[in-house]
Amino acid sequence: VGFKILNNYPHQFNYLVIITEENAPRQYQLGTRIIRFTAFYILLLFFYISYATISTAKHNETNALGSWFLPVVMVSSILFPVIILIKMSSIK
Repeated sequence: VGFKILNNYPHQFNYLVIITEENAPRQYQLGTRIIRFTAFYILLLFFYISYATISTAKHNETNALGSWFLPVVMVSSILFPVIILIKMSSIK
């Protein structure tokens, strides 16, 4: 709910560049995109963690998330916002 409300006010975000009439539509589009991606990403993480927890409880597994989970989450949660921020700073 918080991300949905925040997404309605892209003019309140912090941007790396000064917002002008020429770059405002593209900057606002990228700003709202990063908010939507973050909300979706958090939803997927909670879904997978819930699924893994239930699966572990039902099948008596010891390491349902696996050793790959933390590195993948860390890299992917940093990579996409960095790409969007680079795109935002390159818009003139």
